[in-house]
Amino acid sequence: FVDVLSFEKREPDDAIWRPYQQFVNTFLLPLLVNKTRGISLRSIFLANREGLDIHEAGKLFTGASKFRSKVFSIVTLPNLLTSKAESKSDLYSAGKKMPAEQSRFILRRSFARLRKQLAAVSPEADRKSKWTGYTQHNVTTIPAYMQAKQRFVEKAIERLRPKHVLDVGCNTGYFSFFAARSGARVVGIDHDPEVLGQVYRDARKERLDVLPLAIDLSRPSPRIGWRNSEVPSFLDRAEGAFDLVMMLAVLHHILVQDRIPMPDVLKLAADLTTDALIIEFVPPSDPLFRRIARGRDHLHAGLNEEVFESEIREFFTIELREPLPETDRVIYLLKKKR
Repeated sequence: FVDVLSFEKREPDDAIWRPYQQFVNTFLLPLLVNKTRGISLRSIFLANREGLDIHEAGKLFTGASKFRSKVFSIVTLPNLLTSKAESKSDLYSAGKKMPAEQSRFILRRSFARLRKQLAAVSPEADRKSKWTGYTQHNVTTIPAYMQAKQRFVEKAIERLRPKHVLDVGCNTGYFSFFAARSGARVVGIDHDPEVLGQVYRDARKERLDVLPLAIDLSRPSPRIGWRNSEVPSFLDRAEGAFDLVMMLAVLHHILVQDRIPMPDVLKLAADLTTDALIIEFVPPSDPLFRRIARGRDHLHAGLNEEVFESEIREFFTIELREPLPETDRVIYLLKKKR
């Protein structure tokens, strides 16, 4: 994103970078709080799209934590200086003019310091969650299942030749990358920022057109801003924007954990895609389904392939269907009804 209208010519004798505080609020403070306090970036930016104010960040650090090196230089000291400066009546007076060479030197030092601080608060590349090893675990423990699913997805993508793909619950991007290698522009969404970090790094390394977004499809980001019209919701941007949607090993999470009825899930999938849906059916007998049901299996006792396919036919036609070995799961290629 490039904000073209915000470009302006710098005065040679001015050493002040005017968006400095905006950069700190939008990048440094949220990343620092996320890294040291475990507060998710999603919750920070849903509350305020500009990030964190220096005073708000200061309240999150008390006692000895105020004097940790990163916290002291980014939060504690600036907070003290800001409070002092805001008490002055001439806070917004013009800065002192200086020779152009000196001004340029100071500005470059400021940028160098910001880069160093940004590196210090950036998430570690090897940060783990319970989902970062999920796909690789399946590749190792149930290889026939993963190979069959991979062949099915590759065959479907070769048949459809999609241009825009949405991978719901993309995890580490295993299937997103197949679509991207075929020439599609892919948006991969997942609720776990750790797996998305891996998607971002791997996509950059392979130069693949994959955009990872931290989105929980059951609780997507809402419209925000003045009259809820400045920033559209995820669904405002996503509906009808993809010719293929993939929902692999994610449907049972939405049904069981988020308690969304099956027809509503399929209706949303139909709204998101203009053409096709690849979806994996995980029955209540599946060990992972039973694990997340946690004794509430009876609530889903009536769910089976026949019921699932009956629900499908309201929105889609079944083009391909294939049972996946080593499991009771079935994968489908569906075409949207016109």
